[in-house]
Amino acid sequence: MKRINIRFLTLILSVIALGTILTGCRSYGGTVKDDITSAARAGGEATASAAEVVTSAEGTASALKDAKTGDVVKFGKYEQDGNTENGTEDIEWTVVSKKDGRVMLVSKYCLECKPYNVDAEGGVPNNTSWETSTLRAWLNDEFLKTAFNEEEQKTIPTVKVQNYGNDTEDKIFLLSIAEAKSADFIMETAEKRACDVTEYAKSHGAVTSTDSNGIRTGSWWLRSPGVDSSTAAIIHFNGSILESGRAVSASDRGIRPAVWVSVGE
Repeated sequence: MKRINIRFLTLILSVIALGTILTGCRSYGGTVKDDITSAARAGGEATASAAEVVTSAEGTASALKDAKTGDVVKFGKYEQDGNTENGTEDIEWTVVSKKDGRVMLVSKYCLECKPYNVDAEGGVPNNTSWETSTLRAWLNDEFLKTAFNEEEQKTIPTVKVQNYGNDTEDKIFLLSIAEAKSADFIMETAEKRACDVTEYAKSHGAVTSTDSNGIRTGSWWLRSPGVDSSTAAIIHFNGSILESGRAVSASDRGIRPAVWVSVGE
């Protein structure tokens, strides 16, 4: 009789635990539209929406499913230490949001250094927007194919990115001013926005600054326009947001890609 009671008690406890887990899953978080609203209130610009997915696939990113906001995870590979002979290194990302079976990642370091936009004829670009920028084109083509294998690419949805100009549909994008200010994306303080650059990015011209404590940081592009159409906003070395921006042809700013990854419910 004692053995039966123990088994019965174990069964009851298992049912209670399962119910607790399922309830937590149903009540998790808000909607992505809530994120858009809060970001718009913070800085007047909407975020890249995980809800408006154009294409999506499940796959190799399932290991990211248990990651919590603020965790650093590894996904994809890219040259970082500046030594091409030893192969590419795992890309480290900070989990900045979790919604509807997807996680949003922002690279922990500036991975590359490129102008926001370059003129094909070598002149100074005018009337630049995120939609028409060469940086957007590079991120969604060369970087995507270089950093992620075919299985990883299947887990990266195309999302509708809302901009001051025309909305775009991207797999890889940069943060906006509003997102860089938003607590929803754990970027609300300068300290949280400041980051280092990889040796590879530095070798490509990424400018850095070292403070009195020996901490090195870089300056990186946002996708939002600056004071006019020939500039784009940046994050300064100390993590402050320079909304007036930098000339889009500048070749010394770092790149911190952002991406949504499908991980399943």
